[in-house]
Amino acid sequence: MSASLLYLVASIWSPLPWTSNTTSCNNSFPCDLVEDLQEANSSVKSYWKYFLVQFTVQEVSSVNYRFVLCLLLSWLIIFFTILKHVRSIGKVAYITTFYPCLCLVVMMISTLTKDGAGSGISYFFAPKWEKLQEKQVWCHAGLQSLLSLGVGFGQLNTYASYNRFRHNIQ
Repeated sequence: MSASLLYLVASIWSPLPWTSNTTSCNNSFPCDLVEDLQEANSSVKSYWKYFLVQFTVQEVSSVNYRFVLCLLLSWLIIFFTILKHVRSIGKVAYITTFYPCLCLVVMMISTLTKDGAGSGISYFFAPKWEKLQEKQVWCHAGLQSLLSLGVGFGQLNTYASYNRFRHNIQ
């Protein structure tokens, strides 16, 4: 949750902080880590490792205040969500259901208006039938379906605990 909130806040800035790969010695990147940064060959990896996580070998026991604050914010959001029990969860469900759908529609419209969108869509919908003969593809598909089934069981148990024993659920 902390990393998600940190990336959400960082994605508001313009230009995005992870769009350029900094490979020089400065306050953000100490000189002993520049070689490691050049090996990372990805600005996103270097942004994660050296700015967000602030990875250094010498400071393994230090606390990253950004993660701590975002984790506290995450727990405060969860606390205020379940403060009024089941009644408030229904209101939160409206936001958490419709807002991602609205974002997907906006991103889809934005993407379809870009140059080369037609060739990307045709590539996406052109099946590679030879991949269906590989065993690994079927193993990954089965694993994905099993993992996606287990996500909502905690909520179902919580909601079921609020039902009366003789409550007719039909």
